[in-house]
Amino acid sequence: MGTPMSNLKIKSITPIGSWSGPTDLLLTTPEEFAQGLRRIGTPLYAVDHGEALGLASGGSVEMGGDPQGDPRLHGLPLLAVSPTCRPQNFGSASFARDHGVRFCYLAGAMANGIGSAELVEAMGRAGMLAFFGAAGLGPDTVEDAIDRISTRLGDLPWGFNLIHSPYEPLLEEAIADLYSRRGVTRVSASAYMDLTLPLV
Repeated sequence: MGTPMSNLKIKSITPIGSWSGPTDLLLTTPEEFAQGLRRIGTPLYAVDHGEALGLASGGSVEMGGDPQGDPRLHGLPLLAVSPTCRPQNFGSASFARDHGVRFCYLAGAMANGIGSAELVEAMGRAGMLAFFGAAGLGPDTVEDAIDRISTRLGDLPWGFNLIHSPYEPLLEEAIADLYSRRGVTRVSASAYMDLTLPLV
């Protein structure tokens, strides 16, 4: 059993409403707080229950009003609300829709295959988007990666990197042509200070 969070100066916090519910379910110790905060799919309510801080994951909330009144009528003073924070709710809904992802997270595009086929596949299967790091690799190696990723992921989201190569313009052009020929529809362009013909 941990120590109640009674050392916080909660009396200096102006309540934003009131909370009503079974007080025996309040989380009151640092250990319980940590467990409660890990439940990101559940809203949490911070309440003042007798000069100590408590967290509630249920009950009913009334915003505004007179939370300092009789607790039998108004419940406990509500100090803060932590809403549901599901990862799939973060980011742009249009991005998720356009790219067919569940989570608006990107990864990859690290050069020389550090953004690997394994990374792209794992992200795609998890409902996210990753780009294979094709910079510094030859067309044959990149095409092998296209074969592998397109076969293993199918309609799941994936992409490839195209890096500006001012000292190797033929390589940049070859990679761009490869993407066009193989139907790579998601390309992460990097190191471009201006448009080049291969990028266009």
